[in-house]
Amino acid sequence: EAREIFGLAETHRVPIVALGLNPGFVLDVWPLALASLAHDIASIDAERVVDVSDFGPTVRASLGVGYWPDEFDRQLERGAIAGHRGFRESLRLLGSALGRPVDETRVETGRILARHDRTLKGGQLLAGQTAGVSQLAQGFSGGVPWLRLSMTATVALDEIGADPVDKVHIAGSTELTALISPGTSAVAGTVGRIANAIPAVAAAPPGVHTALALGITPPRFSSPAPSN
Repeated sequence: EAREIFGLAETHRVPIVALGLNPGFVLDVWPLALASLAHDIASIDAERVVDVSDFGPTVRASLGVGYWPDEFDRQLERGAIAGHRGFRESLRLLGSALGRPVDETRVETGRILARHDRTLKGGQLLAGQTAGVSQLAQGFSGGVPWLRLSMTATVALDEIGADPVDKVHIAGSTELTALISPGTSAVAGTVGRIANAIPAVAAAPPGVHTALALGITPPRFSSPAPSN
């Protein structure tokens, strides 16, 4: 499938870029932007905690919401539940950009159980059913784990005492930590990321590109700032 997409891009002389908030910014481009301030890097930890209550039933199901524990385990095993699907790509992108290619990736997915009944968009979640996932992905180079990406995606942040947040920590001779609080909205952030990148994508050469190839893609305003 990837080869077919590459071929189509070349045949039709068009640029193709897969863009999003996560993957596409929070766990890859943003950590690399912070890394530009580092003198050396021993490890990178990037964390995303997100409320997925605004998603519909289909997306929630892929994020592990609404299953009894045994069914969750079965669906996770067969791949119907994936949680965040871009961990391995983000790990490889980080390693490649930093000149330390990732040769092994590991992803662990755990379930979060609802303690109370709650009404969701298009459905009901019962106490004891799964309310989302907690995931950890690690990237290894030469047997050493130095990239760690984690995501907590749930409809029940209140029950686990968590708030939406995006956080990056870089360890080395100089410790660097960046925080977005409250965390970036999954829906609004994705819309902004894609729309703001349109001019950069249109100007890119034919072929398939990563999000890194576009550089910084802020919005472009054609009118003055609103008055107070």
